[in-house]
Parts: sequence; C-alpha cells; structure tokens
Amino acid sequence: MEIVLFKNGREFLESKYSKNFNVKDDLTKIEEFSNKNFIILYDNFLVYSKDRLIHTLGVTDNYVEIIKDLFYRNICLDKISDLKLCHALKKTFNYSIYKEENYYKTIKSNIRRTLFSGGCFWCMAHPYYEFDGVLNVISGYAGGSSINPNYLDTKHGNGYKETVFIEYDNNKISYKELLKLYFESIDPFDTEGQFIDKGESYQTQVYFKDELEENIFNEYKIDIEKRYKLKVAVKTHCDSLFYKAEEEHQNFEFKNKDKFITEEHISGRDNYNYVKLD
Repeated sequence: MEIVLFKNGREFLESKYSKNFNVKDDLTKIEEFSNKNFIILYDNFLVYSKDRLIHTLGVTDNYVEIIKDLFYRNICLDKISDLKLCHALKKTFNYSIYKEENYYKTIKSNIRRTLFSGGCFWCMAHPYYEFDGVLNVISGYAGGSSINPNYLDTKHGNGYKETVFIEYDNNKISYKELLKLYFESIDPFDTEGQFIDKGESYQTQVYFKDELEENIFNEYKIDIEKRYKLKVAVKTHCDSLFYKAEEEHQNFEFKNKDKFITEEHISGRDNYNYVKLD
C-alpha cells in the first residue's frame, strides 16, 4: 500500500515498517479524496488509515491530541482498530463505540463539522462566532490535492480555496441554519471570487458529508434561483481534507480589530444584502 506522510517520518517508518509500506513523504498529489490511505506521525506515535479503518502503531499518552488533529483535518473516524483511540474519541467528542468483528465502529455524537469556502476566510468566519451552538471556527484550506498548503501558495493558485471549518453542536444549531447563514454571507452569483477578492482561492464551494446535506443545499439553490432569477455559482464537492491555516489567520478579527473592520468595509461585505432567505 502507498502511504502519504503529513509529517516527516521517513526514517522512523523505514526502520520499523519498510517491508510493509512504500513510503512517500514528497508526494505532491493525492489522486482523489477518499481517506483510504493516509498517515500522521507524532514523535513515536503513528496513525494510518487503510480503507477508512483507523489503525495505530507506536505508543503515546497523547491520544486526545491525535483525535483532535484527525477531527480538524476532517478525517473520517467511522472504523477504528485501536481501543485506546476509541476511548479518546469517546472522551473528546462523546462518540458511542461498539465492537464489530475485529474493529470498533463509531456512532456519531451531536458534535458535527462542516466546511464552507466563500472568499476571504477572515470575513467568512465572522458571522459564525455569534451563534449559540457553534463551538469552533477555524480558518484554513480545502478542495486541493497537494500536501500541507500554505497561505502564499493558495493565494497564488495551488487548487485550494480559503475555507472555514465549523465545529458545532447539532442539538443547538442545525446544518440547515449554518448553510442559510452561508448563503446570506456571500454573493452566490459571483463566478470569479467574492467581492473585491477574485481568483480560484476565493471562489465559493460547499462540501457535503452525506446526501441529506446535499439535499438541503439543492433546496436553497433552487429557492435562490427562483427568487432572484440568477444562476447560483456556488460549486459543490464531496467532503474534503482540511488544512488549518497559519496561526496569524485564526480569529483574525479579534487579534486585529481595526484592520478587520477596514478590510470588511473595503471588500463590501459589511454592507452586503444580495440574498435574504426565510
């Protein structure tokens, strides 16, 4: 099997697992997003996935950090072979675990996640902070195929889009409410980007986790096109691996309040009223 390294670990792997793995730490392209094969290395702790079954190799006491990293990379945790990893998942996100054959399956908790691309992520994150049930808003990159994208490369066109990762409590706020806010926060008719920001990295895109989310999106799309007599330009994508942006881009409006207000005003977002939904 082919393994993709997200953190440098060639020496560790070759010394212990060279007979089993074809290690590539310089891979620049993932053929498709499926999470079939990936690897993350934390010192002497290794997590890899084959066909969506999460395995662990090595030892560490920091299972919770592993779980959080997998979660925030938007990696599926449906099947897990390691019981300690299961316990960390249950402790961290309150997932229910049951044994099936030689692995453990998870039953999703009320803690969910979704990805929205809608232009500058500083501005995209802004409206979600105010809603009860939104637990975390992270700025980052999604929709591309290279390993570990950064801000500069994304801005210059590496296939990724500036994206917000939203962690939320489904008992307090629904995906439908989050998507409604998304459409009301963007210009859904712009094919080139958003407001003053143009280019591939600023184009709109919604990432589906299941058919239900796709159906909700299509309902809003049909409604908007009927109301405004314009074609919705928002692209759709099967779920994507997500990379957290550099720390300077996280919670930007709170760290740089004056600059954020100026940027939002110049962009035209602070006076935005293209779409209003029921």
